[in-house]
Amino acid sequence: MLLANIDDIIHSRSVESSRIEYKSDWNPEKVAHTICAFANDIDNIGGGYIILGISEKDGTPNLPPSGLDRSSIDRIDKELLGICNLIEPRYIPSTSQVMVDGKDIFVIEATVGPNRPYKCPDSISKDKSKRTGKSYYIRKLSSTIVADPNDERVLFEVSANVPFDCRANPRAKLLDIRPSLIIEYLSKINPEEAEDAISIPIESLCKNLKILAPPPNDTIPINAGILFFNEKPETFIEGARIEIVEMPDPTGEGMVETVFDGPLDVQLQNSIEYLRTNVIKTMVLKNSESPLADRIHSYPLTALEEIVSNAVYHKDYSVNEPVTIKVKPDRIEVTSIPGPDRSISDERIRNFDMACPRYRNARIGDLLKHRGLAEKRGTGIPTILRSLRMNGSLPPILETDPDRSYFKVTVLMNESFRKNYSMANMERGKRNGDELRRCILISLRDNGPMSVRELADTLGYSRNAQSLYAAIRSLVDSGDVEYTLPDKMSSRNQRIRLKI
Repeated sequence: MLLANIDDIIHSRSVESSRIEYKSDWNPEKVAHTICAFANDIDNIGGGYIILGISEKDGTPNLPPSGLDRSSIDRIDKELLGICNLIEPRYIPSTSQVMVDGKDIFVIEATVGPNRPYKCPDSISKDKSKRTGKSYYIRKLSSTIVADPNDERVLFEVSANVPFDCRANPRAKLLDIRPSLIIEYLSKINPEEAEDAISIPIESLCKNLKILAPPPNDTIPINAGILFFNEKPETFIEGARIEIVEMPDPTGEGMVETVFDGPLDVQLQNSIEYLRTNVIKTMVLKNSESPLADRIHSYPLTALEEIVSNAVYHKDYSVNEPVTIKVKPDRIEVTSIPGPDRSISDERIRNFDMACPRYRNARIGDLLKHRGLAEKRGTGIPTILRSLRMNGSLPPILETDPDRSYFKVTVLMNESFRKNYSMANMERGKRNGDELRRCILISLRDNGPMSVRELADTLGYSRNAQSLYAAIRSLVDSGDVEYTLPDKMSSRNQRIRLKI
């Protein structure tokens, strides 16, 4: 079973290009070396894919593909098993036969091996007497190479520590993985695989998804499997939740806390949707030099999506602390535990250089990336900075401590937005009728004619808020405002303006 959509893999949309190797045809020796390198996964990035039937030039796939002779695929599959038996310890990757532009393609997926480090023969020959010695193979950028002595030392170090998301959960059983959640997950990324998965036994399905521990514990889910495919992962992994705390007052008075639990991708998606609908506000500013109005946001959604996703992605799930999002009157603070890797200096953090050679949760990262809920390697911070810049907002504030026990990202409210909102009282629940009518009049004065939708966005109301409609009717009745199209009340071009 191929978890990700094949087009997303080929075009490096769901995985980094360095994790994909294209080969026009079957080359047993090179394939064996690359499988060994992906299984060793020295950088804990999640292994990779070897795609047979597509050539490449400078790392870019040549499309449409040349494909493979269908009659050769069974032979390749059998030979693959043979060369994998030569890897020490034995390592068997997943394989899939797929169609791309009417051509047969063979995909080999090799994730981090449970018994790494792995060695592979330097030369593979049917004549055993001609086989040379064995070496540890690793990936460096987009290349498969033999590990030098220093690389071997690093490889043994990372192999001695199985990442938490890949460890067997001693409190879980196979029955704790819910087939319905797997089907729902697959339907969002690869509907065809979701249909096929319905008829697959749960144990085989979990093995295909690589969410079971290696033998002899191969009926026990790993932590990543519980986090994504159990309806209450916090039962097994304490702190596996997201908390949004709205703090309208520094003293904590009026504080509202909302908890998001359930499968990790669902709680992430729901928390971002909550921020979009309940926290982010939009304001329309008229431009005197252009007929087009500028729309600015209190906080750009793309930046918040990436910040929260990074917090979920890089959190240490062995620590009983949730990801917390504090919404204050003029800022949003997203905190996760622990802080950045110690290899990242304070100066690099100040310069927004957060690239790290190794991931904390590679399996979680892949499952999020396939859902489109996490960026590819090294693109998160640039995405955040670009989104804030385009909204006219200040760069984020990155904070940690000397022990790197936490990491907090603070996003300040857009300055223009904050100044324009000072007259309107951001806490809409505290406005009485007179205050709301005054806010409407000031908005129309500053922005010119506006639709009800634009007024709702600007003043922080839902688009069917009865209090807003009542205030508009009151202002129309008093003669303070008027409709631009009084005879076409339902027109999409309808606007409200100050009455001259």
